Amino acid sequence: MLTEKEIQNGKAKGMAAKPQGTAYKLADGQGLYLYVSTTGAKSWRFDYRHGGKRYTLTHGPYPEVASGEARDRHMLARKALERGEDPALVKQRVRRDALAAAGDTFKAIAEIWFEGKSKARSAAWADNVRRWLDRNVYPAIGARIVREIRPADILAVMQTMQADGMAKSAEYMRQVAAQVFDFAIANLKTDSNPARLVRGAIHIPPPKSRPPLAEKEIPAFLDALDAYPGRLPTKLAAKLLLLTFTRKLELIEAKRDEIDIKAAEWRIPSGTYIELNGDYTQSLNNESWP
Repeated sequence: MLTEKEIQNGKAKGMAAKPQGTAYKLADGQGLYLYVSTTGAKSWRFDYRHGGKRYTLTHGPYPEVASGEARDRHMLARKALERGEDPALVKQRVRRDALAAAGDTFKAIAEIWFEGKSKARSAAWADNVRRWLDRNVYPAIGARIVREIRPADILAVMQTMQADGMAKSAEYMRQVAAQVFDFAIANLKTDSNPARLVRGAIHIPPPKSRPPLAEKEIPAFLDALDAYPGRLPTKLAAKLLLLTFTRKLELIEAKRDEIDIKAAEWRIPSGTYIELNGDYTQSLNNESWP
């Protein structure tokens, strides 16, 4: 085997340095050699015969592919030959499988699902889902192959959010993940939905009712709202709620064609929303959470 010093110097022990204008080989053993080009670039190669023809398989450039890794790759190539397979075709299959697997990660599938889903949903929905995915889900399972994710992985994300005081958001996150897995199943990326199997795994505290504002407190509230440094749409939405007394979800999910500016009317379609356990879930216009 070549030593690291011999590899770096481009010559084996007792061998004179070759002219730079001539490419040459340094044998490492068992058919593996280091090819040194006329420019001095080095790569690991293997000459073999398969089906009566001669081929050259390149294991990779040095130093990107270190000697140990090159020898491991070479061993796999030799084993492929022993099985009667062409090592070059095996290498192509492995690369193709790796590329396919990269597209089968939870993040890759979730991004495709989110792009299609968000077109028909509100900005508030998209903001919430994007935040849960980026902040809670992707760091934990985003890089995992979707078919390898287990219920325990989803539960771990939920428990982490619960420990941070976000039990309700953890359940919503699970519902989002369940829809992503359904999408993956429909596209033949997996055959199970681990997010559905942990439904009800964490306790969600009942909502706390806030005391209503007294009539004399409303002017101070409006002054505080005007001074609020947040987004203008949030401030305007709060004022609109005071004027219309609609449900919050009816406001943030409102469509432009529901409002007649000239007639000063806002017609909310009948049966669009239902109230469930203190939360508002869409029933007709959009699918409900799983």
